Amino acid sequence: MQRKRTWSGHIVFKKGFRWKDLEEVFPDLLRLFLEESRQYEEEMYRIYLELNMRDIKADRKPEGYLRGSKMKMVFPLTKSPQMYFHRGVHSAEIVKITERVSEFLARRGIKHDVKWNELRILALKR
Repeated sequence: MQRKRTWSGHIVFKKGFRWKDLEEVFPDLLRLFLEESRQYEEEMYRIYLELNMRDIKADRKPEGYLRGSKMKMVFPLTKSPQMYFHRGVHSAEIVKITERVSEFLARRGIKHDVKWNELRILALKR
């Protein structure tokens, strides 16, 4: 279900997913996120790519893109592997980026579900 504005967009990976499954797609996924959120800078892209790929290649949960950014891509510690995007305010941009990343992952064969506003801390603000 598409929403006009939302706090967070979540990509919840299906059962059997391993972080290593992102190894081939993560460089393009990170670039897509940074370009869509208008945060792309080549040097920062390379740094975040290297940091995240170390974890992904070792089949560990990556960090994502967090520091000093207006929009964040987070890989939280949860029972089910997932990633989410949030900005700290209701935003139509979250919907757009979540849907673009979902479409990208689906084309690359990464099975997942999309959920909205699953951050408990932000639910208190509603």
